[in-house]
Amino acid sequence: MLVDCSMRSSADKIERLLHYRCNSRTLDDWSEQEGRTIIDTIQLLSREILKENEFDEDTGLPVDISTLEDELKNPDIASISPEKVLKAIVKHNENRPDDEKISEEWANTRYFSASEGVNISIDDVGVTEQKSTGRQKGSPPKDKKKRVENTVVHIQQGFGTYVFTGLGMLSVVKTTLAFSLANNLLENHMVTFFVDGAPNIRNSIQSIFGFRPYEVVLDWHHLDRKCAQRLSQIMKGIKLRNEAYKSLVKFLWYGELDKAIEFLRNIPEDKIKHGGLEHIEKLIDYFERNRNNIPCYSLRKELGLRNSSNRVEKSNDLIVAERQKNRGMSWSRAGSTALANITAMRLNGESSAWNYTKQLRFSLNYYMQNVA
Repeated sequence: MLVDCSMRSSADKIERLLHYRCNSRTLDDWSEQEGRTIIDTIQLLSREILKENEFDEDTGLPVDISTLEDELKNPDIASISPEKVLKAIVKHNENRPDDEKISEEWANTRYFSASEGVNISIDDVGVTEQKSTGRQKGSPPKDKKKRVENTVVHIQQGFGTYVFTGLGMLSVVKTTLAFSLANNLLENHMVTFFVDGAPNIRNSIQSIFGFRPYEVVLDWHHLDRKCAQRLSQIMKGIKLRNEAYKSLVKFLWYGELDKAIEFLRNIPEDKIKHGGLEHIEKLIDYFERNRNNIPCYSLRKELGLRNSSNRVEKSNDLIVAERQKNRGMSWSRAGSTALANITAMRLNGESSAWNYTKQLRFSLNYYMQNVA
């Protein structure tokens, strides 16, 4: 009820159902208390799981890495054969112009079957933070509104999925580890993280999952948008911008990062806006920081592998944006994350059991709607 309509509508429904006078403040308190209970339950579950599997409850690090099972730290992961990868490249390249061909050098890269892998998408979604007090008369205006950043995680293995949310990237990644351990997702599976290139995400993943192999893929849609935004600040006029964009993203789609950088370096100065050179350097710096996470997206598509974190972005919409990013809304940190956790619980199909037992299955859901 709280997640499907406005607070006022929810209060009206409760009044009719329970014949109880309910105002928005009461409903706010209820939702915060319920969300807080869900958060506490997830945190307690995570700590118990980490401890049971010989990980430190506070840091999320192995207590003694030498005692971890090989299936966790040195998993035997079956990869797609180089012959099959090369066959996919040759098939793709048939009757295509040279600038749309996949380099056969990509056949030397290891790829892992989608059915055997675990895909984890992580992203932040911000909402306007509620002011604790009104602005005092005569005080200078703030430069920009503060934000409450909810981190949302979408986990997929085969047809099973699960989503959760929280405040603080490192804390949420620790919960991701606990969930993965509880559902045996790390045993001889390759874990692929889909991210937007933010350093704090990569650093948190390395901190928690650094004890084992994993791979990180820069989400294609974030990369595509980054190029479009920067080129708007670089090129003189929409026509030149569109021409440059078309060429640049083609290089990136085929994993030709060096050619993409060379293309930017060779843009004629008479086509660049005043100050555009600075934005060229910023875009190149973004490419270099994410060099190891930019694959040949075209080949991944040919092999039936994901290129995008769009599942977590859909989760962002369902868990946070649809309910919390309407015009004029602002949220406290406690209220925002509480409501987000209530919504996530419903999407995971946990609502009925939670309402009766106040317990969570904390396991993959094979019937999740709208976020699969």
